[in-house]
Amino acid sequence: MPGKVVSGSRFTRQLALTSVQVVGHVTSAALRPVCADKARTSMSAGLPHFSTHHMRCWGRDVFIALEGLLLVTGRHADARDHILAFGSTLKHGLIPNLLDSGRYPRYNARDATWFWLQAVQTYCNHAADGLALLDEPVARRFPDGETFVEFDSDQAFSTSNTVAELIQEVLQRHAQGIHFREWNAGPRLDEHMRDAGFNVDVSVDFATTGFVSGGNQWNCGTWMDKMGSSDKAGIRGVPGTPRDGADIEIVGLQKSALRWVASLHAMGRFPFAGVTAADGSHVTYADWDALVQRSFEKHFWVPLSSNDDAEYH
Repeated sequence: MPGKVVSGSRFTRQLALTSVQVVGHVTSAALRPVCADKARTSMSAGLPHFSTHHMRCWGRDVFIALEGLLLVTGRHADARDHILAFGSTLKHGLIPNLLDSGRYPRYNARDATWFWLQAVQTYCNHAADGLALLDEPVARRFPDGETFVEFDSDQAFSTSNTVAELIQEVLQRHAQGIHFREWNAGPRLDEHMRDAGFNVDVSVDFATTGFVSGGNQWNCGTWMDKMGSSDKAGIRGVPGTPRDGADIEIVGLQKSALRWVASLHAMGRFPFAGVTAADGSHVTYADWDALVQRSFEKHFWVPLSSNDDAEYH
């Protein structure tokens, strides 16, 4: 690791040690299928329970931890590999929750995508020549970004997009609305979830707040994702905290992403000016960012005095 890590603060050295513990070569949990390439270094979501095989690598965990474990410690190549590997599995406009080396990724997280976008932004700002990442070609695990194909088929990884194009796809799909039912839905995928929990819906209401909103009471779309499993307690299939609606951390990450791409476009470093909403109208990133800015406090601020409640939603 760079000398500044070795001579850095005690906290930085602890991050470095932790990165050695949880980021390493694990054949059963490669970032990509072996048929696609030989990348086998991956980050564990936590030891010892997430050590190997498909349960090792989780989208939200990787990208929450990526700055501290891989960028602060100078492991930029590993950070880039994780960003590109998850980007290659973009489907339905979402980054997967469980990666499973890209073989059978699961898209039951509404927040992993936004943590990925934040990690891309942080990498671009942190690494030398970081913005070059936006032009990096990424082979797509699912060529059309929608249809499931087997990982060893000729179609898998047969098309490519740049990271900038993937970012645009994420934002466009959210603006248009995301509605799908998880592939292989049923007890083999999740033995506890109720049938309606496999339906994933995400949308943006540009007429009011501009917030990304979604989910339902039967699925866990964010990091508070404990699904009830007890028949005795009567909570099987009942999420501990479904958090359907506009979750504050998703809105915060959304605001960060919109501000970033709007500024990049203004500098001529991002080729897309905005998105097309579900009603066919064009919304620039600058306008979308400003809408979220205007809406945020009205919908999230809790006033000190109940006399002010009428001013907030």
